[in-house]
Parts: sequence; C-alpha cells; structure tokens
Amino acid sequence: MSSDLHERYRDDLSAFIDGELPASERSALEEHLEGCAECRALEARLRAVDSAVRLHPVGPVPNHTGDIMGRLASERPVVLRRAERFRRIRIAGVAAAATIALLIGSSVPWLREGNVASAAEITGSVREAARSLESYQASYEIVERGWHPDVPVRRFQVEVAFSSPETMSLTIDDETTYPSSIWPRNDVELLADAEGWWIQEPSLCPTDALPICEGTQTDERGVMSRQPFDGTNRLPTDLIVPLETLAASQSFTVIGQTTVAGRDAYELEMEFRDALPFVTAIQAGGSWREFNPTDRVRMLIDAESWFPLKVSVTPRSAQRPALTVSAVTLDDDPPADLTNPGVPLAETLRDGGWSPQDPESLDVPAPEYLAGLEPYRAGTTSTGREVLTYARGLTWLKVTCVQGRLDSYPLTAEPVQLSGGRPAYYLPADSDLRRRVDIFTEDEHLFIESNLPREVLIDVVGSISVETVEGPDPKRASVVTVDEALDLPFTQAPSYLPDGYRASAAYLAPDGSSVVVYRRPQIEFDGLGIELVQSDAVAFLPASSLDFETIRIDGSLARWSPEAGELQWIDGDVYRSITAPSLDLGTVAAIAEGLR
Repeated sequence: MSSDLHERYRDDLSAFIDGELPASERSALEEHLEGCAECRALEARLRAVDSAVRLHPVGPVPNHTGDIMGRLASERPVVLRRAERFRRIRIAGVAAAATIALLIGSSVPWLREGNVASAAEITGSVREAARSLESYQASYEIVERGWHPDVPVRRFQVEVAFSSPETMSLTIDDETTYPSSIWPRNDVELLADAEGWWIQEPSLCPTDALPICEGTQTDERGVMSRQPFDGTNRLPTDLIVPLETLAASQSFTVIGQTTVAGRDAYELEMEFRDALPFVTAIQAGGSWREFNPTDRVRMLIDAESWFPLKVSVTPRSAQRPALTVSAVTLDDDPPADLTNPGVPLAETLRDGGWSPQDPESLDVPAPEYLAGLEPYRAGTTSTGREVLTYARGLTWLKVTCVQGRLDSYPLTAEPVQLSGGRPAYYLPADSDLRRRVDIFTEDEHLFIESNLPREVLIDVVGSISVETVEGPDPKRASVVTVDEALDLPFTQAPSYLPDGYRASAAYLAPDGSSVVVYRRPQIEFDGLGIELVQSDAVAFLPASSLDFETIRIDGSLARWSPEAGELQWIDGDVYRSITAPSLDLGTVAAIAEGLR
C-alpha cells in the first residue's frame, strides 16, 4: 500500500469516529483497519479522547413513543428523594486540551495516584445510588464488531428514559451501513409501565443465515395486566445503575481512578459472565454477536452518580474491543416527556393476569422490616396467588403467597435459618436477576423475591411473623446436607474452588449419586454455578451426541463438552462430573485436579 493512501486513511479517522465519513469511504477504511495495527492503535487513542470529551450538556430526550405516552405527569409526579441530588453530568468540550494531554501524553499516567475506593466501597455506593435514583435519561453510542463476516462493524444510537420503579422507554436505532437493502436493520423499541410491557424488534433469524432469512420482518409482542417486577419481562435497568453487575456479583477488580474531563471515574475490570446484566440491558432485543463467559469487560463508572460512562467487551483472543458502549448524555432529572407509555396493540399481546387489590384485603403475611422500601402495588394473579410489593428507586421486593403448600422448593436451594432457627430456602439471582427465599407454614408457601443483597433479604424474610416448617421434599431426590453428601465412601471434596464459590446445597439422586452445588452467594447468571456429581454405580461414561474434547485428569482420560460446560471421567471405580456452564476448561480442570 502506498504511503499516501496510508496517510489518507489516518486523516479520515477523526471523521470516521465522529460518524461524518461518507458511507462510500467508510467500508474502505474499516477494511484497512482490520489489517493495519498502527491505524487501529491510533483509532483506539482517538476514541479514548472522543469518549472523554463528548459528554455534553443534556438536551431534551425526544419522545419516541408518540401518542403512546400518556398519563404519568398528572397521576404520579416524579420526585427525587435523595437529600443531596446527583449532580448532573454536564461535561463541556472546554476540557478537551487537558484531557488529550492526559490520555495521549506519554509522560502523564493514566491512573491517578492516591487512595482508590475498594470493590466493597463501590458496591455500597452503587446500592445506595440504585435506592435513591427516581428518574434518568441518557443516550449512548454502541460500536459492535464481529457480528457477521460481511458486516465487520455495526453502529447504534440508544435513547433511554426511566421513572422509578417500572416506567421505561428504550430505543435502539441501527445506523449501520449494510452491503445492501435486504439486510435487516436491528432497530428495537421497548416500552414499559405499571400496566404493561411492549417490545418491537427484528424477527428471530440465525446470524449465519443472513442476509436472506425467511421471517426477517419486525416482530412485536406485549403484556397487559402485567405483574409487578415480572421476571419474564424485566426492565434493562443495569444500563442506568449497574446494580446487579457490580453490587451483586462483586467479582470485579478496581483498576484505578482516573479523571474524565474534570470528573472522577473508576475503571473496573471483570469477566463477561459477571457483566451480563449490563450487556443484556444493551441487547434488550434484536440480534447481537455472542461472547464467551471469560471474555474481558472494562467499565468506566462515574464516581459520583455511579452512572456507567463507557463499557467495552474484548474477546480473550483479541486485542481490540468487540463491543463498546459509550455514554453521550446522562441526566437524573425527570424526563420531561416520559409518561406512562401504555402498551400498543401488539401482534402477540398476552394477559399477565394481574388484578390490583387493596393490600389490606389480602391475607399475605407482610414483613415488618422493609430495608427502607415503601409499599408499591398489591394484587392477585390469575392463579389466585396474592402479592405484595415494595420499592424505592431501582430496589424492589415482592412477596407472593400460595395457599395449600402446593409447591416444593428447588433442589439446588440453600437451606438457611431465620431468626429463632426457623427453616427457609435461599436461591441467588440468575438470568432473571432476582434473589429468592422460600418459606413454608402448615398451610402456606411464601416466596419472597428481590434485588436486595442476600443478607438484607434474609433479614427482611426473618421479620415476617409466621412459624415456618420444613418444606415439602423435592421429588426425584433426597435432600441431604453437604457434609452428608461428601461423607460417602466414594466422594471427595474439591480442594480448589474459584474465588467466591462455596457449597450451598446437596442431594442424593435416585441412583445414589452424590450431588453438591457450589455457588456464589449473590448471583449465578447461568442458574447453576458448579455442580459436582460423584457415583460408584456408573461404570462407563454415558453415551452422548455432544461434541467432546479429551483431556487428562490425574492420570485418567476425561471428556469435556464446551456446549454443556461439563467435564466427565472415571476415576478408578468412581464416576465424577463437574458441570459449570460459565467457567472455562482451565478452571473446571483445576477443580477436577483438586478431587483427590
């Protein structure tokens, strides 16, 4: 390539980053970037500067929902309850020169010297921010790479408006230049309020079948009479304050503190599996590239408001991010035009079966301790369950009462004791982003769901004035203690577990196999964690249609299924398996080597 052409591409980078490069020239530059490490490095530096100086005074968030918006301003005015309001993030371009010197100048360190908040301090601050926040509006830019071989880069604009605790508008506009008009655009719109939930997105189509794929039109679906905090139609609130990403998993590293155009920010690092709530908030609908659980995520978070400023996801085998989310405007003022959206008449409109009721008319034992939350909505479901809910900011609690003890608790639930030694059963949050405690009386089953921390949730449940009993035995297995499961002649306890994991539940399968579940206390996004199965009744590895890799564990051949996240082997006369969908082979193999 001629030096003149190379220099021309370098000159085009600024316009490219600002979205001002003509489409006819953008493809050539993107192709050049794929093969030129020098220009990629320059692009990364320019984007760092761009991210630092592009946050600017917030203008009005446009109303993307037209006549759909309607009632909230007159029915339920938004009031910020925090005594000292968040200072609006209004970063002007006047700090550009200093920021450029900070980010590019080789003599200026990236991380600021001095005391840096610990992960625990950041966790506490994020929880307080989530509790205090009553409203929010923001816009983001997304750059995604690697979605499809014929579309190396995609670009999106995102608009978000929120009013606590359940009113939200999210619009994702696809600004990508595709090879032709037959490629489906990844435009998404989501609306939600206390009455319903609605989404419009491209029809489902496998990425490798694009661009020609039957059914690539727009789909829309919605829910009327929606239950409060319905896990099947949850709101992508980690985009606002990353409560579950940071405060729940606590599996992040504080890289340091930096200054972005005069504002303090923390730079954090974590694995993709621990940043899943934030990424799924961005990917609320449509088609997106996939990531592995151990891919690297970096988050730049404002040290005052705790709003995310920039998040990037980099595959383990790559040097440049494959997904970058950058804030353009952020504000905690009530959105001027956000009102209860109401739900349009969707093609698929489901009845959520919710009937509002006076809480005094319900026979639901209420907690005496509410951790600062306030009564929100009460009612009954179409199946006769009675529900009380409480909320403040982004934090919520839901108490559901089922008469007749019809349900058992999950096998993987952790037995815990409430005050007075009363039995209860705890589950960490999963992909539905809710922690849960089950309790039973002689004639009732109560399950209490929340995004409160584990220890606070258990205290709340403990304040419910009922005498609990042991829950009905789960079917198909015998629940035992962890010690009992690991005390059998053929079992071994692992000498190594990843940080944060601990034994939480155990049971014996019908064939006598010992099963122990290891989890982190707050959240397991895959719903499982680590499952260790050991048996002296299995002589051969079971047949399977999955693809396997063969490795050696302490002298024995073992087979690893990346699809199932399962490692199996015969250790002498004992069958052992470790299933951990969110861990890589190296970590699972280390656990297996510790079974001696």
